[in-house]
Amino acid sequence: MPSSAAKLRRAALALAALVALPGLAAAQAWNLYTYMSVPANSAAQANTRLAEDMARFTEDALKIRVHLGGTLQINAANIGAAVADNVVQMGDDAFMSGVMPIADLVRLPMLVRNDEELKKALGVMLPYIERGYDKRGIVLLGTYVWPQQTFWSRKKTTSLAEVRGQKLRTPSPEIGEVIKRLGGVSITMGTAEVSTALERGVVDGTLSASAGGAYIWKDMLKYNYQLPTGHINGHIIANKAEFRKLKPEVQAQLKARATQISENLSRQFLEDENERNKKMAADGMVFTVPSAAEFAEAETRIKPYWEEWARSKGPEAVEALAKVRAELGR
Repeated sequence: MPSSAAKLRRAALALAALVALPGLAAAQAWNLYTYMSVPANSAAQANTRLAEDMARFTEDALKIRVHLGGTLQINAANIGAAVADNVVQMGDDAFMSGVMPIADLVRLPMLVRNDEELKKALGVMLPYIERGYDKRGIVLLGTYVWPQQTFWSRKKTTSLAEVRGQKLRTPSPEIGEVIKRLGGVSITMGTAEVSTALERGVVDGTLSASAGGAYIWKDMLKYNYQLPTGHINGHIIANKAEFRKLKPEVQAQLKARATQISENLSRQFLEDENERNKKMAADGMVFTVPSAAEFAEAETRIKPYWEEWARSKGPEAVEALAKVRAELGR
């Protein structure tokens, strides 16, 4: 199979050909790649809205073309690398473990449990995330957060015990650890790959939110076990060298619009989550809320992992985790 580097080179050549098309030379043409493969999803629409806003603000001096997940030879886990290498000038990056693992701290299973705690945790983590991207030649423009990831499966999943033996997709190795500690098999993959994996039986289900993939794949799923495992943070990013070529007023507007759109997207996800859960329940999806005893058992199993993860990532992660736990009182 072609290596990730080879795929990125092919993607770069394809995009260079697009930029060279007649009519694009007069404008500064950027490409933005997102992991989201469904154009009707709120995340994909937010990227399109950002591109439209910037074209309007700059009177088409900056044209941003949005590419949906799967349309370029860029794996979701390589979006950060593609931006750093200027294969694409912008990215919607929610699978950043390989490029900047410290950003995954807020995803540690059952560490952050509600929206108020999430705000506190992100307040601690954003300086670390900004520095991490900056070291790789990337500018952080905006941060958004998906709702809590819960268990979705075609197999009966109404208790902790029924997770055992299931093959479940996870969007993040960190959140996926909870699957392992409950006796399941965790398989990390991007959003664009999940439909095929479900169809072929590669996975029995997934950790997801109905605001995202769970609603897309609802016809292949039957059960939702609502143990809150963690949030998925996404980041709108840009290549630092290309960003610095923009006029200062365009830089400021791009960052302001990306920040505002990201904040709006987080709120929209919560609305989508509530609305879609109701629709799926009406259509026969079986929803189960874990008991207090099950929640406590899951927490007991996963809690040691927080420190294990931090130590494996180095002193900066240990420091950041200590600050987040102090902020949360956990």
